[in-house]
Amino acid sequence: MQRPLAMALAAALAACQGDPVGEANGDAGASDAGDGGPSPWTLVYEDPKAALEDALHDVHAFSNDDLWVVGKNQQILHFAGGKWDPFSQIPGAHLYGVWGEQSTALTAVGASAFDLSPIVLNYSGGGWISGAPFPAGLPALTDVWGTGTQRYFTALAGKIYQDDPVVHPTDRYHLAVITGGCPTGNEPSPTLNAIDGESLDNILAAGDSGVLAHKDSKGWTRLCAPDLKISYASVFHLPGSQTFFVGSNFLGLLWFLDRSKPLAQVYQNLAISDADQAYIQRISGDASRIVAVGDRGTVLYFDLESDPRTLPSPAGDTLYGVALSGDTLWVAGRKNRVWRAQLSELTAQ
Repeated sequence: MQRPLAMALAAALAACQGDPVGEANGDAGASDAGDGGPSPWTLVYEDPKAALEDALHDVHAFSNDDLWVVGKNQQILHFAGGKWDPFSQIPGAHLYGVWGEQSTALTAVGASAFDLSPIVLNYSGGGWISGAPFPAGLPALTDVWGTGTQRYFTALAGKIYQDDPVVHPTDRYHLAVITGGCPTGNEPSPTLNAIDGESLDNILAAGDSGVLAHKDSKGWTRLCAPDLKISYASVFHLPGSQTFFVGSNFLGLLWFLDRSKPLAQVYQNLAISDADQAYIQRISGDASRIVAVGDRGTVLYFDLESDPRTLPSPAGDTLYGVALSGDTLWVAGRKNRVWRAQLSELTAQ
């Protein structure tokens, strides 16, 4: 994979195969897709100073007038009142995930490109403030999910951390105990890239080399795929259910029901070149529709009843973030760009 981050970050994360810590091969650059006809997509935000390797990595929508986007160089954008409000940027501070149950209680996570130190930023309606101090050895963080005051973070080396400043004020960012399979010998565990949950008794984290970690009422258990060439970059909990969708390389979309059943393959594309390097980077949706985005400008739609199908894309390079709010689909990608389209128009084409 290409890794346009700082050299130290690139070397330390060389084993990671999916987003959020890398780019995919085969993306020739930022080029709008289409056949020359009217596009259903509208480019609603673009940073004219952004380099090609800059990217927005996650989108979190509370409504179509309350939207948060985070990315590299501590890019934090808020869309409200019909306009974008960019927050101050810090070069080298890369944000890969943002989560919150309301717009005045958000957490964004990532890593310093210079020394791999973790980044946790909290927002409570004023400005974004650091969640430091951190315990010694806390690595770069890749994603965040929580409920109430509890938050769970995925990280390098297959680690999951829990933070609850209310319940555990003196034991911040403590390491979760994960039991189960996936023997790794003396090698470090594969990086976990993504996390999502239904409740504190149903959380799923996913990462490289076929590693999953699932939490139920008894705690965390590690699960392994039989094929280590499969790596997972994204997780999405289907609202109103106990089901998760997982995005992988080979532009794969998989269905996770529970620990007793293996992941069911919903979609994959083996026909493209270097398919093992092409990832579904993020997934969003509602109780009856799934939209996934990823490398090669992929926009994948699944209505849970018919076969998944690709939709028109706003660009030909990597799409990292997606949020479905009502009928409006928001997508973020390289060069710090955000597009918007109506899902009903996309699926009608």
